[in-house]
Amino acid sequence: HILGKAYPDEKGSGNLDLVRREAGDVGIYHVWPAQHKIWFQRHRSVFGLMNPSWFSRAFWRQVLSDGASSSMPQVLHVTGITPLISVNTRAAWDHALEEAWAIKEDSILGRKLVV
Repeated sequence: HILGKAYPDEKGSGNLDLVRREAGDVGIYHVWPAQHKIWFQRHRSVFGLMNPSWFSRAFWRQVLSDGASSSMPQVLHVTGITPLISVNTRAAWDHALEEAWAIKEDSILGRKLVV
């Protein structure tokens, strides 16, 4: 099954080395059921205040190249929310896209990268 292919241990624990932990809240999630409102605040969160160099182009080159020998296409999925949170998240988002496009345009790799 597909989960076993993506995560050989079927849990994804091998991907935990990509997780960076910092002190503080990642965000605050508010729910007001009576008003049918949901609000997720990340502006002054650890995520919003992150150092964009944590996710440099070199970081993304390594992450996106890890499956280079696979015949399966690599996929980088980003959202439009991330660059709106702060200038730091915008810089990290830019690094991901810049490196993905550079790899995608490199015909020497002979593989598919979907951006």
